[in-house]
Amino acid sequence: MVKTNKVNGADFAEFSGDNYKVYSQLLNCAVVHHKYGGGKVVNVVSRENEKHPPLIYVEFYNNEIRHYNPASFSDNFNEIDIPEYIYGSFRDWLDINIKKRNEEERVRVEREAEEERTREEAQKKEKILAGLREKIAPLALRYKIGINKFVDASGYTPLALIILKIEGNDHISRDEVVFLDKNRIYNLLADYFCKEYRRGCNGWDLVKAIKYLRDDGQPEKAIEMSFVVFGDLEIDGAILTTRGGAYRDIGKFAEAKSSAHEAIRIDPESYYPYNLLGAVCYQERNFTDGNKYFNRAIELGGDISSQRYEIRNIFKNSNNETRGEIIKYLEKDPEKYAWIKDFVDLNKGAP
Repeated sequence: MVKTNKVNGADFAEFSGDNYKVYSQLLNCAVVHHKYGGGKVVNVVSRENEKHPPLIYVEFYNNEIRHYNPASFSDNFNEIDIPEYIYGSFRDWLDINIKKRNEEERVRVEREAEEERTREEAQKKEKILAGLREKIAPLALRYKIGINKFVDASGYTPLALIILKIEGNDHISRDEVVFLDKNRIYNLLADYFCKEYRRGCNGWDLVKAIKYLRDDGQPEKAIEMSFVVFGDLEIDGAILTTRGGAYRDIGKFAEAKSSAHEAIRIDPESYYPYNLLGAVCYQERNFTDGNKYFNRAIELGGDISSQRYEIRNIFKNSNNETRGEIIKYLEKDPEKYAWIKDFVDLNKGAP
């Protein structure tokens, strides 16, 4: 009598695959079906010619015969007696497969644990970020800045750290001022320098506060704050010039020129009020006087780029008639005003 060994049906089916020769070794071997109970293999039919897996016929103790393909054999039989002469090969395969399964299970458990840790960390991080967003939200609303500008995936942004310093009445660095200016966050800069001025009554802080109020579109408030005299010619001149710029912003050209002339009287070596007068004259279409003032600014150390900047802005915000007059006037001196070509090109694209 051939010695047999009991093995798991699913394991044996995986070991055998669709191999007819392996299944054919099961003839007369006992099997246990999970539903029909015990039986034995009475026939194995190869279907290689039809390119199908073999069929395994099992006769149960009630004399009923049923057939199974390898897949259904794997699903239905809990236990199989297999001959000793194939058990060795099966055992070697099973040992390797068990190690493989154990390794796969270990990897699966570690992966799931890592995924769980990642989820927990993400939840903790999101909870922290939500707290940061909640804390900074009133400031974002006050300064009309999107909350995402203050909080990103890493936490508080550089902008948030700056605004928290300002709210805490701390000083911010020159680099932080440059950062805010570069990003055009003028309302925050205006607020900061207003606080700095009130705290230390430094005239240059007032000049900066007025400047950033203008940049933020608050010329009336800038004018209101500018009626202060420090007795320092340079500071007082700068305040008057900045006030004149605010008057210019709201179209009060007479007041703008008056402020500029007063600044010149106080600090005649400053080129800033001359640039202001040049710009106002251009807006009044008095190009001759405008150029005189711009040229005087250059003589005092101003840069021609300031003149170009002012004329270009006036040009862009003027109607076609005024644009044409500016071009016609500057083209009288093509060598000096060679850069007027940029305006000519701009005018061609105007509606």
